[in-house]
Amino acid sequence: METKVLFAALLLFTFLGSTLVFSPPPVFAQIGCDTTITTKTTLTADIGPCIGDGLTIGANGITLNCAGHTISGNIAVGINLTGLAKVKVENCNIVGFYDGFYISGSSGNTLSANTVDKSGNDGFYLTSSSKNTLSKNTANSNIGTGFALDSSSNGNTLSKNTANSNNATGFYLSSSSTNKLTSNTANNNNGPGFLLSGSSTNKLTSNTANNNNGPGFYLFGSSGNTLSTNKAYSNFYGFYLSSSSSNTLSTNTAYTNSHDGFYLTVSSSNKLTSNTANTNLYGFYLFGSSSNTFSKDKASINTLDGFDLYGSSNTNKLTGNSATSNGDDGFYLSGSSGNTLSTNTASGNFYGFYLFGSSGNTLSTNKANTNGYDGFYLSSSSSDTLTKNTANSNALNDGFELRSSSNINILTSNTANSNGNAGFGLYGSSGNTLTSNSASSKNFGFYLYSSSNSILTKNKANTNGYDGFYLSGSSGNTLTSNTANSNKQYGYSDSTAGSGTKGTANIYTSDGCNSNSLGGSNPTGLGAPQN
Repeated sequence: METKVLFAALLLFTFLGSTLVFSPPPVFAQIGCDTTITTKTTLTADIGPCIGDGLTIGANGITLNCAGHTISGNIAVGINLTGLAKVKVENCNIVGFYDGFYISGSSGNTLSANTVDKSGNDGFYLTSSSKNTLSKNTANSNIGTGFALDSSSNGNTLSKNTANSNNATGFYLSSSSTNKLTSNTANNNNGPGFLLSGSSTNKLTSNTANNNNGPGFYLFGSSGNTLSTNKAYSNFYGFYLSSSSSNTLSTNTAYTNSHDGFYLTVSSSNKLTSNTANTNLYGFYLFGSSSNTFSKDKASINTLDGFDLYGSSNTNKLTGNSATSNGDDGFYLSGSSGNTLSTNTASGNFYGFYLFGSSGNTLSTNKANTNGYDGFYLSSSSSDTLTKNTANSNALNDGFELRSSSNINILTSNTANSNGNAGFGLYGSSGNTLTSNSASSKNFGFYLYSSSNSILTKNKANTNGYDGFYLSGSSGNTLTSNTANSNKQYGYSDSTAGSGTKGTANIYTSDGCNSNSLGGSNPTGLGAPQN
């Protein structure tokens, strides 16, 4: 009986001892190239140079801590995670492989504080991998991309990573969705800092792109993405959208980029809100783009235009934006039709609002003050509607100028005060309708030169430096119920001879004039004193 008890005790001790021996403790040992890691491991020395893979992770839920050691090679993969979950890899320095980290078909893994240098392709490459977390990693001087997410790599989180001096892109998302990129930095890459191609519903927040040879942020064929509080400076472009739609950009900043702060080409239905573009070539530039919305965006001190629409039509809406101290125009439309600009402000530019070859646009309640030349300038632009806009103290020329066959426009309830020449100037432009506008400028209130068949009704031209209404070489115009008071020359001056009122070529009906220094009109009788 005693023998059996001793034997049973010996068996129990042997079983417990074997269990303790085979439980996987952390490994603190040197491991060679092309090793498959299946247990929690901490490196104690460098590995390589390797002629194949560096290390392969072979089990779920384990941790590899390189403890700052280097794994080096010149082909294959530095660290390979294929078909794995819940693995942690940290503090590894990978140098010289084709890909530094290769992650395929893997989810829920964490990579932190790793560095990949001088790979033949990408630093960190994820394909068909989701819900992984990459934080505080660095990818330097790789031939390809610093961080690449490919082939439906969705739902990953990248935060506080850095991509420096890579030959292609800093961060690249291809056909990938619902990823979150936060507080990452892309510096000095030969391509874009951040590139989204065919990717949707990603969120990029508080990232920085600096001194990249391409755009800081580039969206190509991508939709439904959200970019907020990102910074792009000293890149070729700041933010570049091509064939991309329904993206939202808010509170981003683009400054000192060599070309445009925000550039949209063949892109539609995007929303830009409260973004800032300073000291770029152009602030915001739209080319062949439609149905985009800009609100509360700011463009200042750009070399050319603050906001430029070129060949962009069909209900782009610009509301509550400001363009200040740009070298050329605050807002410029060329070959662009059917757009709406409301409650925008342009000050300190050469022109405030400039429309060239653009028709069917609506401008309402905008302000163009203290610009160097005109407040609102239309050239070869027709069928535009301007309502309740203000143009004050524009230095050299007119508050509102219509030139070069800008015909059939409608101007209603606009105000032009203290401009260098005229409040409203029409030059070679006909068939326009001006109603209930007000002008008090340094020279003329309303100036028509070689402009015919326009209708002026209930406008006010008071306290102008020269004439209230001046017409030269202009015929077939109809002036009704206008007011011209306290001007320093005439209320109405018309030098065009014809069969109209008082021998002019125009018709005056119920127009009023009081207290003008040289008289009510020249010729006399075009207007009458009114109480």
